[in-house]
Amino acid sequence: MGSLLSDGHHLTIHDTDGELRWGYRRVAQLRSLTLERHAEATWTLTATITSKDDYAVSQRPLVFVLPARRWQWDVLTLQIADSTLTASLRAQV
Repeated sequence: MGSLLSDGHHLTIHDTDGELRWGYRRVAQLRSLTLERHAEATWTLTATITSKDDYAVSQRPLVFVLPARRWQWDVLTLQIADSTLTASLRAQV
């Protein structure tokens, strides 16, 4: 699954599998991911992309999902360089 570490206001989540969705459609499959949250409500995601739909991943709104944990975040910003994805996220309430 992954690990969850907390040290005060900083929280880091490491997991193996995640995905980006546009509506209910999976538009990117992610591996080796790290989520970090500092004092504010914004999270930072770094992951390796194993597959993606170039058109669909450019659409909005996108949602990042950890299927094994059933958690999801709204994607605020998204950068893709080669097979590395970096995004800022906001947790859905």
